[in-house]
Amino acid sequence: MSLEAKIKRLGTIKTPDGVTMSLATVPVKNITFNPHNPYVLNNTEIRILEKQIKVNKYTNPVTIFYDKDTKELIFMDDTVSEHTCRILAKTQKNIVVNLIEEGITRAQAFNSSYIFNTTKGQIDQKKLARMLSHGIKEYGEKEVRIMMGLQKYQVQELLAHASETVDMTDEMIADEQKAQLKELKSLQKKTKSQPTQKNKIKSSNKKSGD
Repeated sequence: MSLEAKIKRLGTIKTPDGVTMSLATVPVKNITFNPHNPYVLNNTEIRILEKQIKVNKYTNPVTIFYDKDTKELIFMDDTVSEHTCRILAKTQKNIVVNLIEEGITRAQAFNSSYIFNTTKGQIDQKKLARMLSHGIKEYGEKEVRIMMGLQKYQVQELLAHASETVDMTDEMIADEQKAQLKELKSLQKKTKSQPTQKNKIKSSNKKSGD
């Protein structure tokens, strides 16, 4: 059976930039990973990822470029998603992906694994702590710990950080609001003090009459 016959498209769209993308199932064994991707995960991180996938029973669809000339499915997502694919390949023959079929080049597809890794950003510890605190209130500490792959001591450290930052965050918001209000009042004052176009014409006519 050809690769084309193995791809099952669930829906296709075309973006304003001319990229054709489908939500599809593809055979995981046919995916080509970028051998030059400089980002790696260590064995401990891979084991944690594997445990999280098993617990959550769901992963976001990865992005794949379908090169119809070479009949290849080129992986073009970040390193965590790459290892997610490799883990799923142990138990699944087909996985759901975002399949890009037209509108980009083969070179862009290979370079994307580097680009996606470098644009992930950094974790804001304050926001992570607040998210964790909210999750525990909703679902309980044990459930959140399992879903996020955290040890008990890590949860306690983050919660302590959350309690330390709540007041400071409220103060920061209050200060920001005060600064915005001050700026608005200053702007209104300047606007009132500036002569309108009508007043300018009256003043000019008066001077001409003199």
